[in-house]
Amino acid sequence: MSTKTCHNLDCLWELPHKMVSHHEADGLKHMILHEFGHHDLLGPKQATFLVDNPDFNCIQGVAGFSHEDCCHHKGDMWQNPYSFATDMQKAPFHNTVQQIHHESIIKKNNGKIDEQAYHDLCEQLGMKNTGCVHWKMKHGNHGILVFEDADAEKISQQKTFLHNLVALLSLC
Repeated sequence: MSTKTCHNLDCLWELPHKMVSHHEADGLKHMILHEFGHHDLLGPKQATFLVDNPDFNCIQGVAGFSHEDCCHHKGDMWQNPYSFATDMQKAPFHNTVQQIHHESIIKKNNGKIDEQAYHDLCEQLGMKNTGCVHWKMKHGNHGILVFEDADAEKISQQKTFLHNLVALLSLC
């Protein structure tokens, strides 16, 4: 199955409208993560979205993106967004991410990521050459986006670009 690749910024600017139009669709956060992954400017090999709550000392995997998993969903997932969650039940990387539930990797006293815990998480996911963006969410939670790419310079560019987009994941 082919996947639609987004070649310009228009598809990213359309995301808020797609989110509102399909707010009740299961897997919306995962669809947003996939949209990031299919974009030419971003296009990480793999990406994970996790929610961390230092107050309750836990982190939960929410969604995973891997180019290898894209064969499980339709070429344009927005044509039938209500089937996406079902389609992705066979996606190995996404399922691995959703099984993550362990101690927080955000330090409660300063809101920074514990480097050893981050390294252990990346190892658990089989991710190398990673970049990370994290941000505050409501209810004391922190969103964490970990992404992988072979090119270190591209990771730096992706990190800058993603910093402003990741808040969309908090709105689903």
